[in-house]
Amino acid sequence: MMEVLQVLHVLIVCWKKIGHYNMKCQWTPNLPGHYHQGVSPVVDVVKFEVQLYRVKGKFLLDLQKVQGPDSPFLDLCAAFVSQLEFSKEAGVCFVQSANP
Repeated sequence: MMEVLQVLHVLIVCWKKIGHYNMKCQWTPNLPGHYHQGVSPVVDVVKFEVQLYRVKGKFLLDLQKVQGPDSPFLDLCAAFVSQLEFSKEAGVCFVQSANP
């Protein structure tokens, strides 16, 4: 779960832990410093939940949109996946650096 929290921090996502493996999150994509810097002055807040499951010794992460537009949510999911890489040998996650 620490890897997930680190990725949320890198993407500048606000979150509230509502269980050991469940969080409510909020992301505003058009604000300066966010991963997706849009040119539109309209602010689209994306609210979503993150649930971590353990399945057959591996982890499954579920990101579910609760409120907001679809396109920014999909952008966030793509950014999230690009930050998380799964090690096939060890079956664990690690965070890729945000800066190349």
